[in-house]
Amino acid sequence: MHTSGNYRTMKHTNKLFALATILTLVFSVGCKKDDPNPPSQDVPGQALAGTWTVTEANNVTGPAADQFSNFSITITANASGVNYTTTNSGDELVFPDAGSFVVEASDDFDEGAEVLREPDNVPVDINLLEGGDVMNMTFTIDISTASINGRVAGINGEYNFTLNKGSSN
Repeated sequence: MHTSGNYRTMKHTNKLFALATILTLVFSVGCKKDDPNPPSQDVPGQALAGTWTVTEANNVTGPAADQFSNFSITITANASGVNYTTTNSGDELVFPDAGSFVVEASDDFDEGAEVLREPDNVPVDINLLEGGDVMNMTFTIDISTASINGRVAGINGEYNFTLNKGSSN
């Protein structure tokens, strides 16, 4: 009988050990910290990330298009938002030097999506073409009151930028 008691105790100990192992695994998986940098496919606007350039003078149309012949925009997309900086942005009233785009998770840029450009709150239609290597941005500038140095009349109207993707960030 003494032997069967040890057997029962050992069997009970094995069950407890197995239960403790399972609980440890469950808690270690359940307590996993959230990744501060989620995978890129989960970040709204990730498809826009990279450096985009105007490659031909006629790739920008609009009242002040001639000011954007060497325009480029670098877009970064992460969990904090979608931000941009520009080079050779011509008139800041048409396209600010830096800002952000308000992008929704449901935006499908292959189908075309409207985003809000900040800091000037201009709606911009963005469409990615040719497998994501070409971006078409269309927006309207409509400033009804005199602005910086009175340069309003020559910039009001619809603009279309066709940009080619260079290096990505």
